[in-house]
Amino acid sequence: MEFNKPSPLKMTGNLIDNFKMFKQEFQIFFDATECHMKKEATQVAILLNLLGPDGLKVYNTLKVKNETVCEILNALECYCISRKNEIMGQYLFFTRNQGAEEPFENFYTDLKQLIKTCGFDQFEEKLLRIQIVLGISNKDVQTSLLMEDLPLERVVNECRAAEQTESNRRVIREDNTKLLFNMETSQKPKYGTNSNGRSTQESNSMSDSRQLIKTCGFDQFKEKLLRIQIVLGISNNDVQTSLLREYPPLERAVNHWRAPEQTKLNRKVIRENNTTSKSLFNIEINQKPKYRTNSNGRSTQESNSKSGYKDVKYIKAFFL
Repeated sequence: MEFNKPSPLKMTGNLIDNFKMFKQEFQIFFDATECHMKKEATQVAILLNLLGPDGLKVYNTLKVKNETVCEILNALECYCISRKNEIMGQYLFFTRNQGAEEPFENFYTDLKQLIKTCGFDQFEEKLLRIQIVLGISNKDVQTSLLMEDLPLERVVNECRAAEQTESNRRVIREDNTKLLFNMETSQKPKYGTNSNGRSTQESNSMSDSRQLIKTCGFDQFKEKLLRIQIVLGISNNDVQTSLLREYPPLERAVNHWRAPEQTKLNRKVIRENNTTSKSLFNIEINQKPKYRTNSNGRSTQESNSKSGYKDVKYIKAFFL
């Protein structure tokens, strides 16, 4: 009586499903032909014969301690499972790219985890380096890394340094971040004057600079760097240009900074006084009144004009 033989084990496609089908067909055939009644060596020979050429090649690469049907089937199953994991792991590894806002350290850590299931063995470091270069999101860094053949450690350091540099640039560009060399605000508040006649803007800015520089650890360079910040942070562009033309000490730089503030305040006072003076010396009326003659034969317009002239002389004498 003849029985259907199982199909050879296919080593392409879904290996797990292929092995499960082969194992089921083999066990049916094994029981139907009462192979278990035969010697162990005969049972092994029947199994190897039914494996087919591809399955036999795989078997020759396996290290089976006990040459039994059960042990051989277990070894083949482990191989198919690991092989499936390797293919999936390799797929995940080579398709892993860094996200637009993803930190490099997260991307690098993920690649190191994925490569463990790829079975690259001694080529792990080389392929890890390749995938970092291929998957990094910063195209400028990628171009730089493609110009020379760097080892893995240097590639990682280059990527970390570039990311840190970009992070520092973003911090500097933030409008509301108070840094020693970039103290700016989006809106300028209105400032008055303090008891010394200086604007509160000047006092606050100088106070902020002095407080910030205490936390910078510059020690003996505090005066020099405070002077630099005065030049960089001053809002008056004309004064800034003037300070940049020479190299004044801190005291002169501060005085140079304060002088325009005082000048601006004086001009404001003068403008206010001029406005008051104009209101006194520029009296106009929309309609001219009709004048009559007085008892001396002069018009009331002429008399009023002379009287007004005297009043003007008194006003001038008062202000001058």
